This record gives sequence, C-alpha cells and structure tokens, in this order.
Amino acid sequence: YNCSGLTSINIPDGVTSIGESAFAKCSGLTRVTSQNPFPPMAGSDAFMGVDMTIPLYVPKGSVLKYKAADGWRDFVIIREISDGDNDVYLTINDGAHGKVKLKIDEEKPYVTLKLEPDSGWQLYSVTLNGENVTDEVSSDGIYTTPAINTNSTLTVVYAQGGSAVRSLLSNHMQPNVIGSEIIVCDTEGDEQVNVYTLDGKCIQRLTANKGQTVINVVPHQTYIVTVNRETFKVAL
Repeated sequence: YNCSGLTSINIPDGVTSIGESAFAKCSGLTRVTSQNPFPPMAGSDAFMGVDMTIPLYVPKGSVLKYKAADGWRDFVIIREISDGDNDVYLTINDGAHGKVKLKIDEEKPYVTLKLEPDSGWQLYSVTLNGENVTDEVSSDGIYTTPAINTNSTLTVVYAQGGSAVRSLLSNHMQPNVIGSEIIVCDTEGDEQVNVYTLDGKCIQRLTANKGQTVINVVPHQTYIVTVNRETFKVAL
C-alpha cells in the first residue's frame, strides 16, 4: 500500500485472493503479472490509484477470464504471458500483394489510421477481428482502434461508385473476409457474382445463394467482386 517505489508485481499461481487496498496508491507500477490461470479474488480498492493503462500479463488462455473479473477488468491492456516473443501486431488487409503489420506499443496500444480510397472508389466497410466498426470511422476517414492486447486483424473493403460511405452502408449486402473466403451476406439468390483480379482477369463466375454466398479464393491477394451492378474491392 502506498509504495511509490514498487515498479512491478509478479503474483504466483498459488495466490487465490488479494486483500483490500493491497496495492492501492502504488503509483510507480509499470506492469503486473498474475501467474494464476483463474483470477484471484481482488479485495475492495486492491489497485486503487494504480495507472490502469499499464500491462497486465496473465497465463495463456486466461485473458477473457481476467477481463470479466472484478478488480482486474479495469486494466486496459491484458496480455498472455509468453516464453518467447511478446510482441503484438495489428495486421491490415488493404493491399494488392501482401499485408501491412503494425507492431503495437504496449504503453500506447491504440492505432490511428487514415483510410483513403482510390479515385472512383468509396470506403464500404471496416472490420476489426470480424466486428464491423465502420460507424467509428470519421467522415474524413480517420479511425482509432480500441486498445489492442492480442494479435488482431483489420479488414477494409471498398466499393466502386460516387455514393458516400453512409449511403453505401445502407445497402443490404455486406462482404466480409474469413481466412481464404469472401462471404457476401444477405444475398437474395440468383444474383450473378463475378470475381476479378486487379488486372481485370475474371477468375470465378457463380450464382449467389439465398442468405449468403461464400467465395473461396487464394489468400494474400486483392480481388474485385461484382454482384449484379455493385462492385467491391476486397483485400485478404
């Protein structure tokens, strides 16, 4: 309690509870490690006055448990303990022949990006780890991620045409990327679907299914997908 000279804590796996105000006002802490895969019960104000943006390291597979536990969930950065490389990366799927991987600074785990479509294209959707975050993109294309604690993937999809992004988002069809699959959701069925490489070569022609249409492609490429009169640029 109130020990400003304490810079780190390593809590052994046998610890099952932490007393009230045990580490309160330990303002010099720069990291906390808990070895117990099950979050110890934290007493009232156990970490009161501690900078909750410092990293908390927990055993592999325990991040979600700590994020849900009283006294622990307030830590912004919760990461798995690793014997090897602890680096965390944000992979950005928005390119022609590869990926952009940004190394995350554990002390500043937020990334701000400016998304600029090519001429004739508009931003259609942005997903982070499969969650649609398009509404969080500003009108001038600025997007700031939440705190990134584990390896994450950001996927950007563009659509061709002159409509603004909010108008495009009102369309019922939503293309998403999972692994080597492009999934077009909410297709009505019987739509003509074409897949092109960036140099204009048509590599697939198929008829959409009702509900969703799955397109299997080679990963690490960018494709142009047309569904009837709508066109999307999708990077894997």
